Formats: sequence, C-alpha cells, structure tokens
Amino acid sequence: MKYIYLLFLVFPFAIFGQTHGIEINSNLPGGDIVNESTISKGTTLKELIQENGLLVIFSSNTCPFVKEWEQDYPMIYELAIKNKIGMVLINSNSAFRETTESLEEMKRISSKFNYSNVPYLVDKDSELAKLFKANTTPHIFLFDAESKLVYRGSIDNRYDNKDRKATKYYLTNALQSLGENEEISLKTTKNIGCSIKKEETKSGKKKGYIIEE
Repeated sequence: MKYIYLLFLVFPFAIFGQTHGIEINSNLPGGDIVNESTISKGTTLKELIQENGLLVIFSSNTCPFVKEWEQDYPMIYELAIKNKIGMVLINSNSAFRETTESLEEMKRISSKFNYSNVPYLVDKDSELAKLFKANTTPHIFLFDAESKLVYRGSIDNRYDNKDRKATKYYLTNALQSLGENEEISLKTTKNIGCSIKKEETKSGKKKGYIIEE
C-alpha cells in the first residue's frame, strides 16, 4: 500500500488496479466511425484490421504512465506487424483537445518517440473511449481476425514492482499467441494509468481516483 500511495502523490489523477473495459469476446465497437489521425484525414478501425486482428491502445501525449511505456510502442508495433496484426493508438482526451492533446501535438510526440508510422486517432468527443469503456491511458484492447476481443488490460507488470522493471509481458505474449493461432492464456489484466479526460470532466468536478486495496 505504501508504494501505491507514493504513486498517487506523484500522479494524483491516476487509476490503479482496475479491470475496466468491454468483455472478452465482445465485438470491436465503433469500427465504422471515421476519425482523423496523424496519418490520414479519415480512417476507421475496421480498415486497420489485418489478417490476424487489431491491437487498440488508448494513449495520451502527456500522461506519465504513457511516457513510461511509450518507448515500447515501436517494438510493439513491429511485433504486431510481424504477427499480421494491425495496430492503432487512440487519443480520447477531448477536454484538452485544443492544447496538449491536439492533433499537432500527437504528430510531434509520435515523431519524437519513433512511432509516427502507427495511426494515432483523434477520438472526437471521446466517443470510442465510451464505446470501449476505456478509462485509462494506456488501456489495451486486442481483437482477433473476427473482430472479437481476446485480450484487455495492461502492457506488462512494471507497476507491480518498485523498480518498475517488467517481469511479465502480457501484451507480448498475447500478440505472439494470436499470431500463432494459439489460445491466449491470460485474457485480462489490470489497466493502470491516467484517467481519460473527457470533455464533460473538464470542470474538474469528476476528477476522482481509485486505489486498489
């Protein structure tokens, strides 16, 4: 508990130890919604599905938790493509769309951290986040070739450890299993990160936090 409280002091609007999101085996939501991205003026999630599926990551330009994992995005993308799985990042922080979470900032950040080849979508009015029931950045959703959810949660377990060194690679294992048409052994893990800042929370009245007991 001391470690969790310390994290809260550093990241006061973080959400710890939650398993939110649509249920495993759910269909890909919002697949036909057209969104602007860092790569295209308009694309849909369905268009980004590859032979073995699609990896969706709700991300951010500013969240400290994203900054911790962001360096892994190029490696994750390479692994996804190797396994014939599409990958897309989604920015649902509509409350700060005109400032830190703008499309221009998304382009700058993705270029700085070497994942500008990954589509990074502007989720207007946080519509996709609501459909996915996503509540953190990052928040991971992996779908198979039939657009069924097969994994949901975190990238790895680094925030279970005081030195922030990962010992369990949830997403890597899930991508490899999906690519090899094998059963994913661990289908859900706790998503840990900053809360998604939707437009309706902009006033600050709903900026709560959740701490695992």
